Amino acid sequence: MQDAEIPEDRVNPVVEELRSQLEELKAARDWTEQQHRRWTRERADLVETVRRLRERVSVPEDIVAAQERARLLASNQSLKAWCEELEKAKAWFQQQLQAGEEERRLLVEELEKCKARNVELERKR
Repeated sequence: MQDAEIPEDRVNPVVEELRSQLEELKAARDWTEQQHRRWTRERADLVETVRRLRERVSVPEDIVAAQERARLLASNQSLKAWCEELEKAKAWFQQQLQAGEEERRLLVEELEKCKARNVELERKR
């Protein structure tokens, strides 16, 4: 039984599609990491604001400050939840990137085998 040959005109589009998908995943990962950095800075700012408000409101001076503190704490909780979701998305993107890289590696490996097989068949002619 002969090995199935993959025509060159079918292999190149597949490799190009994989490269395109890889670039899209990298762009998505970069965006996700950029957003994560921005939200991390925002979270740090919120945490610092909450710390300052806690110091100020440690002896309840006015209701407005207490309300602001409660609002910031709620925002902080929301931001924590968003950061968790962002971490999940980051992990998913990294898994997709790794899967794409592995699939590309296997396709390139198969392409090399096919090329070697073609050379071998040409020699036998």
